[in-house]
Amino acid sequence: MGHISATELAAASVAQCIYTTFTRITNGPILIVTTSYVGRATGAASAAHGSGPGRLGAGGAPRPLQADSCGAHEPRTEAADPGGGNGSDKDIYASAPAANAVGSVAAAAAAATATAPAPAPMVAEARAAGACLLLALLLGLAQSALLLGLGRWLLGVWGVHAGSPVWAPALGFLTIRALAAPVTSVMLVAQGVFRGLQDTHTPLRATLAVNFLNLAFTPVLLFVFRLGAPGAAAGTAAGQAITLVGLLWALQRRLPLLRLCPPAATPPTTPADFMPPQGSGATAGGLCATLLEVLPLFKTTGLVVLRSCSVIWTYAVANALVSHAGPEASAGHQICFQLWMTTALPGDALSVATQSLMARDIGAESPQAAAQVAARVLELGGVLGLVLAAALGAGHRLLPRAFSSDPEVLGLAAVIMPIVAVSEPFTVISKVFDGILYGTGGFQYALSVAGAAAAPSILVMILGSRSAFKHGKILLTSSAAVGSGASGGVGGGVSIAGGLGVGRAVLTIVWLGLAVLMVMRCVVIAAPYALRRGPFSKLRRGVGVCGGGTAEGSSGGTAQV
Repeated sequence: MGHISATELAAASVAQCIYTTFTRITNGPILIVTTSYVGRATGAASAAHGSGPGRLGAGGAPRPLQADSCGAHEPRTEAADPGGGNGSDKDIYASAPAANAVGSVAAAAAAATATAPAPAPMVAEARAAGACLLLALLLGLAQSALLLGLGRWLLGVWGVHAGSPVWAPALGFLTIRALAAPVTSVMLVAQGVFRGLQDTHTPLRATLAVNFLNLAFTPVLLFVFRLGAPGAAAGTAAGQAITLVGLLWALQRRLPLLRLCPPAATPPTTPADFMPPQGSGATAGGLCATLLEVLPLFKTTGLVVLRSCSVIWTYAVANALVSHAGPEASAGHQICFQLWMTTALPGDALSVATQSLMARDIGAESPQAAAQVAARVLELGGVLGLVLAAALGAGHRLLPRAFSSDPEVLGLAAVIMPIVAVSEPFTVISKVFDGILYGTGGFQYALSVAGAAAAPSILVMILGSRSAFKHGKILLTSSAAVGSGASGGVGGGVSIAGGLGVGRAVLTIVWLGLAVLMVMRCVVIAAPYALRRGPFSKLRRGVGVCGGGTAEGSSGGTAQV
């Protein structure tokens, strides 16, 4: 883009900033919710048919299934599997697809008219995937409508007004990206569906494909057809659309998304009637997802959206405070922030894997397996955090040189890099804890965690920066007084030194506040995790997803939970 003109580059930058600001608020949360929702359905389906953790009897034979008091099929032997759990937990999993007696009766009545029935374990997964894809489509359409309706006003807010040479290409870029917003949302959620199905290879291939197609289309549209910034947007949209077709095709080969539901024997009258049937007569497909399945996803996604907004707001406060400390401080802050975000990516990878595996095990009513996953990943996260901290500490002067050669900027970055390094283990562990929390379905608690961590962090940054700015004004005033009685060069040098001192103080305080954010996230999640309270009660030994508070052990005795 920069090889065409600075105007086109500026237009694309502004429009992309607007688009990203609006779409990331919902796209990230719906991806998180999808991974847990489909993962839980996958575990429940495999467990109900004897292929999940803890569902095999002696010699690996599946245990017989019986309907328990929760409406789910639970294996029963002479010594029943541990039951129990917090029956009052009301999270997304309360509406996740699961086997139920009423659905089985309806499916049996419709089996005579069904053709090519889908394997029963696929039914719950298809219904969950269909609900998530439908939600993504609805959110994408809402994003498209908002961006198209408010696009001109938003460009004005970002400083681009009609008559400016940047106006037309920026509006064209934003319009094309807005029209393709549903494609982007559905593509991301399709990747989340594969993650929930315990398949991480397909999302990786999709990411590589969309980037390759973007690199292939965009130069042609820019240099051959000379479409400018709108051409760059069209290249991105085309790459995403082709990738989405491939993802949906791969998903359709795996799940019966396009298979129509057979007519039910009796009209559904209760929420249980809308649950996907399990058993040999199940034939329902993902497109049969009803509003009763989609509506709970809206609520859960909203919780994660609010949680994400609190984190974004904390980062925005940090950027605003640093921007008032001068350009050198802002540059040093951005360098360290980018290094911080980049080194945290391995923690994000662990979080995604943890969320998918634990959602599957919780869905399979295997709390021991889920607890083992959590413990193991926390160990890996701790080691990874220490390694990354050591790397950041060792390269605290070398790494910033990849971003700038300004000695003042590098000096400020070197001051706060040790804080970044010390906070790195907490950053990685907090991301792992997020994965554990999402895997157990604790989305409501995740919002509480975000608020409890953001409040003290913002307080530290605001109060500390206010004190630093106040001290800086006194220092600069004194410097000016000294300069009036000395040579101009000396006075100017003292004033500059005073300004840099304020920037150093503000940067230090802001990064201490960001460190508080990560430490608080770890503490607020670690406490109930260690006590197995709240959403982590599902990880207690002998506690299932639903049922009473007691469970019979394998020896035939009764263990009080």
